Amino acid sequence: MRKIIALMLVLALVLSLSGCGLDAVTGLFERTGRRLENAGESISRAVEDMTERAAERSSREPDPQEFEWDEPEDEDYLYWDEDVDLPEDPDATEEEWDALVLAVNYLRYYPYSRESLTEALSSEYSEDAVQYAVDNCGADWAEQAVRCLDYYLDYGYTRSDLREMLEYEGYADEEIEAAMTSPSIDWNEQALCSAVTCLGYGYGYSETMLSNYLLEGGYSEEEKDFALENCGADWFEESVRCAESYLELFTFDREELIDQLLFEGFTAEQAAWAADACGLD
Repeated sequence: MRKIIALMLVLALVLSLSGCGLDAVTGLFERTGRRLENAGESISRAVEDMTERAAERSSREPDPQEFEWDEPEDEDYLYWDEDVDLPEDPDATEEEWDALVLAVNYLRYYPYSRESLTEALSSEYSEDAVQYAVDNCGADWAEQAVRCLDYYLDYGYTRSDLREMLEYEGYADEEIEAAMTSPSIDWNEQALCSAVTCLGYGYGYSETMLSNYLLEGGYSEEEKDFALENCGADWFEESVRCAESYLELFTFDREELIDQLLFEGFTAEQAAWAADACGLD
């Protein structure tokens, strides 16, 4: 039963993220290889409730404050510039040149891979024009992969998630490897960012849980240790958050709650502290 309840908390965490849907939950269970068992009507009702809340959050109008775009300070930054500095090619057709201009402007706006740039241009131009643009846009695709990786770093993704992001964006294996081994990436700091992001969800992580999360996310022991030492977590406060998250969904007496928190990796002292804080005698 404890494993089922723990899985339910993971489900609550995934569904609580803005824009997250059932596909993400399905992916999570596929990766872990674990399946929910029938735990009775209380769990079914909890799933229903969380799904409805997630759907409501996904359908609401986005808050402009959450999606502010910081314009680059570089004055040369342009999304569209018909006078791009490219060598003249008298053999290029008008369509090929137009596709090339668009390709260069696209690359200024976002770190496209060769594959994703090809897809973006294909909706506007013929196959020959797209091929010409992609071949002549001057992109260093390995450098583009580094730019794309840098684009995602601040979101707190783990090392494994970031690799998957680059695969999704269409980069070749060698380009992904160049990005993942780039000296510009500080993986200690990224592990810390992942840890802080995870703690920021507010569901309450024990040191053991967070440690496992980081290791499963592809970080080394050294990177994991750096993150745990510098994330500023108060594990007693985390135990209270974890307890409160469970009590929102289930009715526990003191012994049951402490048992669940021990299962989550909290110490006996932390579990008892949380039970006291939640008013369970």
